[in-house]
Amino acid sequence: MRKILLVVLTFFVFGCQSQIGSLDAVWEKDNRELFNKIGVREYSGLTKEQAVNAMVIAFQRLDIIIENSDFKTGTLTGSATAPKPLTYEEFESAKAVEDSRARQYVPFLIWKLTGFDSKLNVIFLDIPNGVQISLRAKLNYRGNTTDFIPISNFPPKATEIAIRKTWNEFEKVEFVQKATLKKK
Repeated sequence: MRKILLVVLTFFVFGCQSQIGSLDAVWEKDNRELFNKIGVREYSGLTKEQAVNAMVIAFQRLDIIIENSDFKTGTLTGSATAPKPLTYEEFESAKAVEDSRARQYVPFLIWKLTGFDSKLNVIFLDIPNGVQISLRAKLNYRGNTTDFIPISNFPPKATEIAIRKTWNEFEKVEFVQKATLKKK
């Protein structure tokens, strides 16, 4: 009886890990499409340095800790305790949208972000008369991964909310900067 229970338990644990891997792959594909569709914007009349500075302020307003920023190369990385940049309420609304689809892959899914960090990367490219900005994000598990395979992608609805929220904050800062610079 013990051997049968052990075999069933082993199958259940490894089966769940495979299911989580499948869900993570689906979310990664969906997120890649979102980042390519709404995570890239071009701004005319803005330098790479101005854009990096505005995004640094936007990150700070969203409680994202800046890990690295370089306006010359046009990179910015930041992290926050998940679900940031989403609020708890925003994450709950994303869960409500994604739950039924997620359970198709992982029937016993437990929505828990404890121990996860949101990792955000931004690339700034000079273009004629402006700058192109690309956003990307992943989840990073801080805990021990020997017992399970953690998910590494946000649910797509959470990604969509985070992208729109980041752009909104960036554009507020950029608008203020432009108004301030014009006054001088």
